[in-house]
Amino acid sequence: MRSIIKLEPSAIRSRCKTLRRLQVSEVTEAGVKPFDEVKSGIEARVKREKKTEKTKEALAGLRQALAPGDSLRKIESMRPGLSLQHVADFTLGGFVPGIGRDMASSGRSAAAPAGNLQADESSRGVLLIQLWSESAFDSAAYKAQREPLRTQLLNEKKNRFFTDWSEQLKKGADIVDNRDTFYR
Repeated sequence: MRSIIKLEPSAIRSRCKTLRRLQVSEVTEAGVKPFDEVKSGIEARVKREKKTEKTKEALAGLRQALAPGDSLRKIESMRPGLSLQHVADFTLGGFVPGIGRDMASSGRSAAAPAGNLQADESSRGVLLIQLWSESAFDSAAYKAQREPLRTQLLNEKKNRFFTDWSEQLKKGADIVDNRDTFYR
């Protein structure tokens, strides 16, 4: 057995309350994994891709049945078992309920014109999106929040700088721990 970290026994005793002996039980060589090990992962991926393709085909049919100005609510009457989810307002970088934090889907939905239907594939599945409205940038609200945001970001940067500086000092310092001589 090879030791990765070489310490004197006295150093180990002074740093640890318990002593553990580890042994490597198996070494896996680099290379291609055997098929049996990756089979379940491949099956899951293929099933997901097939399910996504079927969903895309179904959504394409539903989308063609709708006129350009129709609402998604019309789909509920066409396919009663299908559930629609209305999502509250969200920002491009924020969390979208039911989808998660998917920047690509959020960006594509924001780029679509309001009222149009858009099919999209996300990490969570296939989506049929209809953007109802897009709020404009509120410069008055930004001006009201600008200084507190600036102060918060500046404080975070100062804290990060101080933490990095103190870590560098600790790494470069030669610290001798003599507590055992005083607290025996």
